[in-house]
Parts: sequence; structure tokens; C-alpha cells
Amino acid sequence: MISKEQPRLLCDMDGVIAHSQLPIIEEFNARFGTNLTYADWTSFDLLTLKAMQLSQENVAAVAAWLYAGEVMQRSEIVPGANQAIRVLSSMGTSPEVVTSRPSGQAEITRQWINNNLPEITGIHLRDGEALPMSGNQFKVYMIGQLEADIYIEDDPAVIDLVAQSISAGDLQHLKSLILVDRPWNDQYSLPSSSRRVGNWREADYGWDEIVQIVTEHINH
Repeated sequence: MISKEQPRLLCDMDGVIAHSQLPIIEEFNARFGTNLTYADWTSFDLLTLKAMQLSQENVAAVAAWLYAGEVMQRSEIVPGANQAIRVLSSMGTSPEVVTSRPSGQAEITRQWINNNLPEITGIHLRDGEALPMSGNQFKVYMIGQLEADIYIEDDPAVIDLVAQSISAGDLQHLKSLILVDRPWNDQYSLPSSSRRVGNWREADYGWDEIVQIVTEHINH
């Protein structure tokens, strides 16, 4: 349990702690005979749109195979995340995870986290029937429900939604809104209420800076 003195840290899963883009690209290339790389993923929904174009399937049909549970299960840990989370745990702060993955992937998601990052104790998945909202809206909702002090994300659309909530006077407990640097947000202009960490081109995935930010909050 995080003490009142410790900042409550909430992070997205895919692209933040799970390097799920690698098996997703492998799945895409295997289906279409392409040779896309991680660096080619230059917008958040690029592979979905390309898959829809090449297969003539709708978005739901593409998502069913491109982001299937067995694909996501093959994810590696984002470099630096395991060591950083162990450090955070030793400091008395353990990140909780919120993800827009469908509720049908709940067991696979929990198993992956338990096997790879057991220090994470809070896992929050969206149940579309219980909470009829988009995945992005769900993340903003959970930031509010959990009164998170720090939120970490890789999707610019979510950063925008959170920044809008902050501008509207909501989420006043949120002290740091963090975008981790990834190929699909290279050209994104950050709102003033957020900051970017890492440099994916230099294989820096941002976790050292995240530990520094948490440490600053603890010592503040």
C-alpha cells in the first residue's frame, strides 16, 4: 500500500511497460509480407489504418487479429521498466497500470504483469459493458478515480484529453503528466501541462527520468 507521503503513480501499459509494438509489427508483416520496423510506426493508428486498407476489413475485424491476446502476450518488457519499477518499489512507490485493452484480455494481461513486473499491484482494465466509454476516456476516468499524482502515457490523444481536463479545473491532484518518447509521437506538440521523457532514437525509453520525477515528488 502506498503511504500518503508517496505519490500515486499510474501508467498506461502498451508502449509504456509492455513493448507490444514489436509482436504487433511481426503479426502485420507476417500477414501482408511487408518489412515494417518499429521506426516506421510514425502515427498512433498507422498500422490499423494500413491493415484496413490492405485487407479491406473494418476496424473491429483488424483489431481482432492485430491486437489479439496471443499477440500481446508475446510482448517484451520496455527496456528499463523492470529495473525502474524495482527501484520505485524499494522507495515505497509502485506504479499501478491502466489499460484500454478489452476485458476479454484481462487474464492474459494480469498474467503478463505478474510474470514480468510482480511489483505492480494495481491493474485496471476497462469493461465496456460496465463502463460504456472509449478507452481514452476510461484512462482519464481512472486518473480521477485513483487521484493519481503522476500519469505516464505514450498516446498523444490521451495526453490531450488529460490536459483538457486539467485546463477545465479537474484532476487537480495530478502533478505530473508524462509522455514517453516513441516514434508515433515524434511530431506531437506537448501541451504546457505535460512533459516528455526519453529518446527512443537513442534507445532511451524514459524510465530513468521517471524515477527522477518520482524522487523529486517524494523529496518535495
